[in-house]
Amino acid sequence: MKGWFSANGLAVKMEKTNIMKFTSCYHQNEAFQFIYQKKIITGTNNTKFLGLEPDKKISWKNNVQKIIPKLSSACYLVRRM
Repeated sequence: MKGWFSANGLAVKMEKTNIMKFTSCYHQNEAFQFIYQKKIITGTNNTKFLGLEPDKKISWKNNVQKIIPKLSSACYLVRRM
């Protein structure tokens, strides 16, 4: 894998790297780890990626919960106008 990153001019920042295994709602997911350059990356249930926060079940609940207060205040401002 290191060769692929090097060949494509990519660098991995281990402190910013998360790994997530996507599953359906019906399958239970056991904990897992990934080893890269002798460092262990532990799996996560959700992560922030390009401003979105998908979780391991590809649900957008976390993202929606963060957007609702912003939309609520925007709706209030529009009503006040």
